[in-house]
Order: sequence, then structure tokens, then C-alpha cells
Amino acid sequence: MRKALCCIFIYSAVLLMSCRPSTADCSKDDLTCNPVMSLLRRNPCYLSHFELIQPANWSLLQTELNYQISLGQSADATITAYGTPAPGAAAYAAGILAPNGKIYLGPRNNTSYRFIDTSNDTISTFGPAAPGANAYQGGVLAPNGKIYLVPLGNTSYRYIDTSNNTVSTFGPAAPGGNAYAGGVLAPNGKVYLVPANSTSYRYIDPSNDTVVTFGPAAPGVSAYNGGVLAPNGKIYLFPDSNASYRYIDTSNDTVSTFGPASPSANAYNGGVLTPNGRIYLIPYSSPSYAYIDTSNDTVNTFGPAAPGGGAYNNGFLAPNGKIYLVPLNSTSYRYIDTSNNTVSAFGPAAPGGNAYAGGAFAPNGKIYFAPYNNTSYRYIQTNANGSFCPAIALSGYFNKY
Repeated sequence: MRKALCCIFIYSAVLLMSCRPSTADCSKDDLTCNPVMSLLRRNPCYLSHFELIQPANWSLLQTELNYQISLGQSADATITAYGTPAPGAAAYAAGILAPNGKIYLGPRNNTSYRFIDTSNDTISTFGPAAPGANAYQGGVLAPNGKIYLVPLGNTSYRYIDTSNNTVSTFGPAAPGGNAYAGGVLAPNGKVYLVPANSTSYRYIDPSNDTVVTFGPAAPGVSAYNGGVLAPNGKIYLFPDSNASYRYIDTSNDTVSTFGPASPSANAYNGGVLTPNGRIYLIPYSSPSYAYIDTSNDTVNTFGPAAPGGGAYNNGFLAPNGKIYLVPLNSTSYRYIDTSNNTVSAFGPAAPGGNAYAGGAFAPNGKIYFAPYNNTSYRYIQTNANGSFCPAIALSGYFNKY
């Protein structure tokens, strides 16, 4: 019986290979170029984190996300403090998950580079002294496994090589003066920087560590804070104090405005992509919750009034379909339930006082906060029944500031 089954499998594989299309008819990222591998790799978790953000693979990822979310959760989310005391004093802004399972914290005012080992929830320092003085705000994992830090006030471009925990500078001088706030990896392999005060749009090419200026002049004056890659290959920027919504089309490096006027006055800090292609904006001082429908580039408000007052800084999608907001000044932990666009508080009171700025979702189901002014490291245990595999957690859709 086993022999017969084996023969059937081999015959089927040969038959599939005989039907294999010419590679001349296939794009680089089309899994149907190899039907046998296509069968084996229908689960997007077999893709690399970079392959996963190619538009041709969105439907695979969308199916997997929806399946994991459909499994629900076993209990309400909880908040846990762990590890040694955090430095405080605007220490870190962003957390970036690396292939080694560690979350690297983006140094803002603190003068040490640190990572969180998610296998045991310990914190370690490494490398040289960090610059301090509003140095970096955000970071992006590139296809080469390096984390490129986003220069805010610092005048050097830097990356962390997560294979050996070294820090290197590269390229020309960075602008300084609160130039960029956040970055995004695109399907073309480039890391696009989100302009805050800078009046130029730029990207880093990790293949040769060059920095390139493109497009029109950027608005400057705290224009945008954070961006998200959508399945259409566009990077949507989140208006901080600028009055227009914009996206970068990474297929041709053009910049376009869309939608209504934004609330301006420090409106949003970060955003989160969901399986239906919407991007939920994280309210900083905006009085409303909103999402961008990337299928038609409309902006829609929903839910109750947002708290305002620098409430939240970034957020993360969990395998239960909820977006958990990172509390900066807000004294309540909240999530957005994307199944019905409701907003709910949970857990104990949040610390307030510019507590946390960004963080990262880890494959163990926890969302780790990056400590800004607060002196404790904390994570949310989402208690989701489903899980996001490492490829999803590492992908440029979710793993960035």
C-alpha cells in the first residue's frame, strides 16, 4: 500500500512538472513557476519576510491572517511588567523584530543600544555608545537582516547588523533637525524614510547603503509621523501636523495627495494594516479614530471620540483581529476591534507621562512596548488562539516604525 501511494505521489509530481510554464512567462515572485513548490508553499509562512511583501503574494498572506484571526482568543489581554528598570528620559522610540527573535530598541535620547530577547524576556546592551540627543525615531528590517535606523536629530545614517550586534554608519550626512520619523520597507527592497521636518523625500538602498533623494519637495514642519506599506505597493504617510494625506508610489517614486484635509495639529502617530486592506491611523492628538481604505484612497472616521493630548504612539495587529494601541500620554490601554470598528479599554490604568513610543509584535503572541519616559519594560499578552509566524511578524507590512 505504501509503495502504491509513493508511486502515485511521484507520478503526480512528474505530471505537475510536465505542465510547468516556461520561466520566460513567469515573474520573479510568481510561485506558479514551480507547481510542486506552489503546493508546498501555499502557506505564506514558507516565504521570506521580504517575499511576503511582494504584491503577488498578498492573497496568500490575507488568507493566512484571516484564518488565524478567526480562531479568536482564550481570554482578555493582560499587561505585564518584566526585566530590569528602563532608563526613562525619552530613552527609546521604536522596537524592531529581528530574525534572531530579538527586538532591537531604537535609541532616541538614551546612549546605549539595547535589545529584548523574547525567548526569556531579558534586556541586554550591546555595541558602542548611542548618540543620544533625539538621535533616531524608528527603524526598519531590510532584506539583508540589518536594521536601518531612521535619523531624527542625528546627522549620521546607521544600521544594526543583527547577525553580530554591531553598529555601523554609512552614506552621506543625515539632515538632522528632526528630519525623519519612521520608515518603511518597500517591495523594491528600498527603505523609505518618512519626512517630519525634512523638506526632501529620501530612501535608503540597503543593497549598497546609498541614500537617494526623489520626488517633489516634502512639506517639512512636523509633516508626517510613520508610514505603512499597503498591498498595492504604496506607502501611506500619516499626517502629524501637515494638512494633507499622502502616499508614495514605490513603483515609480512619485508622491500624491488624496482624501480630505487631515486634522493637522499633531494628528496621528503611526498606523496599522489589516487583512481587508485598510490602514488604521493611531490617534496622537486627533479627536477622531480613522482608517484609510486603500482600495479607493478614502479616509473614514469611526467609533467614539479619541482622547487627544498625545494619547497613543503606534499600534499593532494581534492574531485576534484587534489593534492594540501603545499608550504615550493616555492613562488607558485600548484596542480597536477591526471586525466592527469599536474601541475598548482593557487592563489596569496605563502610566501616562509619555510612557511608551512604539514597540513590536513577537511570534510568541506578545506585544512589547519601547520604553520612552516610563521606567518599566512592559508587554501585552494578547491571549489570541491563533498566531502570526515569524515571516509575518518580520514582514515590512508590520515590522517597522
